[in-house]
Amino acid sequence: MVRERVGTTVDSALFIAGFDSNVASRLLRYSDLAKEAEAMRGHSRECAGERRDSGASAPGRARRAVETLVRAVKPLPRHERGGRCRASGMDPLPGRDGSAAGLHGGQDSRDTCITQGGRLSMNDSSIEGGLKKWADERGYLITWSDARVVNEVRRDFERRRQAGEISESVYEQNLRAFTYLGGSALPDAETVVVVVVPRPAHRVEFRTADGSLEGIVPPTYVRYRETQEDVRRDLEGGPLGGEVRTVSLGAPLKALAARLGLVTYGRNNITYTPRFGSYHQLVGFLTDAELGPLADPTIDHTRASAECDGCTACLAACPTGAIRQDTFMIDVERCLTLHSESPGPWPGWLPASAHNCVIGCMVCQDVCPQNSGRLKVEPPVVSFDESETGLLTASAPDQDCSGSVWDVIKSKCGAAGLASLDEVLSRNLRALLSRP
Repeated sequence: MVRERVGTTVDSALFIAGFDSNVASRLLRYSDLAKEAEAMRGHSRECAGERRDSGASAPGRARRAVETLVRAVKPLPRHERGGRCRASGMDPLPGRDGSAAGLHGGQDSRDTCITQGGRLSMNDSSIEGGLKKWADERGYLITWSDARVVNEVRRDFERRRQAGEISESVYEQNLRAFTYLGGSALPDAETVVVVVVPRPAHRVEFRTADGSLEGIVPPTYVRYRETQEDVRRDLEGGPLGGEVRTVSLGAPLKALAARLGLVTYGRNNITYTPRFGSYHQLVGFLTDAELGPLADPTIDHTRASAECDGCTACLAACPTGAIRQDTFMIDVERCLTLHSESPGPWPGWLPASAHNCVIGCMVCQDVCPQNSGRLKVEPPVVSFDESETGLLTASAPDQDCSGSVWDVIKSKCGAAGLASLDEVLSRNLRALLSRP
């Protein structure tokens, strides 16, 4: 159908204007629909007849809107028509395979972009449908809302800080670096988009004179930033392509995703979804695409989910007593994950038996009923031999002993997702290997 091929936004504007013949012919030329010109002219005459019958005339502002629309539409080279129509005539952004990535889903590739008042407004129903289909095809979960909700999350953390629920040391170490809206590359963003990407844990083998140890690297540590960037590029190559600007968001994504109803908190303050349990990574973006809100940002997210009612599995299993029954927030400063990520000596109160991962902690997730049957752990993709393990665990390793050996170790650390842990890897691995 011609109306489907042109797109909802264009179709509505032309319908109001009565399909002015000059506008329609220019739009046909730019949209490469010349072969359907006769059908469009026939439909134009029908619309004009309906308008005359009703006694109404097309208002001047409608005609001006269509003229603005046509000025915004620029020719799209035939070899680029596999992707979304780009009003700017920009080359399509490459997909992860290096090809020109198109719109995911059955939508026609000629959806039209309109620029109004310096801000991009597109066929929003098409974008929203494209986002949902894009997520479904990849096995992701997705939601979006007005970008101002990001500042609500910021204010919520400030309130908790002022109330003493978040200590100054935790704030300085973990929260101050967030940029929210004001410090982002897109401070005038219209929409915030949050995506849940399923992620497995990974095993890494370390061989020693006494045998071998398979250390666990929890989800999100392996390729965390790379995953965020992969998803952003994938969105730009698909439903958020064209003139839409999309940037990564620096904000507490767990709090944001929970506020938008995409995830729920567990008693352990880790987020869960019915499909993935806690084995996922949250990625967030700001975009100037004006999308209708899909999520209700007023959801009360400052409590554990209903599934936690009456359950104390994680509370009983926590090796450091960080999870509490009398309050929603855990005692962050007693959480093993915080200390395993922080350089320096272990706290004196931390039991040697608590260590269970190369980085982070998996105890509360392992025992959680919400994760039953959902946890996925990838087999070892990297194995460190005895000499390499010895160098990694040395208190003061001599990195000049053999450049080639360290090159191999660094390469393996990169493949295992451990490259960013250089400040804590040696200490953590010693603690794991010496665990009673």
